[in-house]
Amino acid sequence: MIRLALLGLLACMVSTGEGLGVEVEDVTGRQLEAALETENLLAVMFYSKNCKTCDRVLSVLERVGEEVAVNGITLVRVNDKKAAKTHAIRNFPALSLFKMGEALHYEGDLTDAEAILDFLSSPEALDVPGQIEDVTASQLEVLVQHQNF
Repeated sequence: MIRLALLGLLACMVSTGEGLGVEVEDVTGRQLEAALETENLLAVMFYSKNCKTCDRVLSVLERVGEEVAVNGITLVRVNDKKAAKTHAIRNFPALSLFKMGEALHYEGDLTDAEAILDFLSSPEALDVPGQIEDVTASQLEVLVQHQNF
């Protein structure tokens, strides 16, 4: 009986998108630079220790992390002032999407999960020059319909 109740609660949490998510890997400045060399799409949360706002933003990113990963974006966090300065980050927390090593800085509300998803899943964010995109049959149909041949 208790097991069924727990399964029901988990199902409810999954359907509402609350409580479950993915862990956002904590990397060093060196690991970040290595990832920028190997990853086509890398979302980076720059944060500082003992920052309550950073903790709230992290929980938002953990909730949306699975949807971000579906788009082929690797999501990490880094607490490294030198790395932040290198990438023109002055305030914490901050979110940047690196596309082939080039940064796009998020300017919106970092506690707004929908806005973050919009930023990370926009066509501009996901378009990687020179990369052939994987699409489903329905996505291909939509793309063909919107093109003038």
